[in-house]
Amino acid sequence: MIQNTSLLAYFEIQASLGAKQRLILDLFLKHGPMTNKMVAKKSNLPINSVTPRVKELRELEYIEYSDTIIQLNGRKAILWQVTKKTQG
Repeated sequence: MIQNTSLLAYFEIQASLGAKQRLILDLFLKHGPMTNKMVAKKSNLPINSVTPRVKELRELEYIEYSDTIIQLNGRKAILWQVTKKTQG
């Protein structure tokens, strides 16, 4: 069961964000930790639109570093996750 304080925090956060920021934050809340590339795929937004929104959400302390993974191409990618502040 979701606590009333969690719902209030969620709606407060949502009201302060732009449409793309809200979309991306909702994806993190729904799917858990993701890379920018994963977010781009799930949101159908170009990566160059996702990356700045993720940075903004990090600066607002709504998402944070979770882990570093190695992708299939051998390159490292950062997983981001919602912060405790975001979860209420």
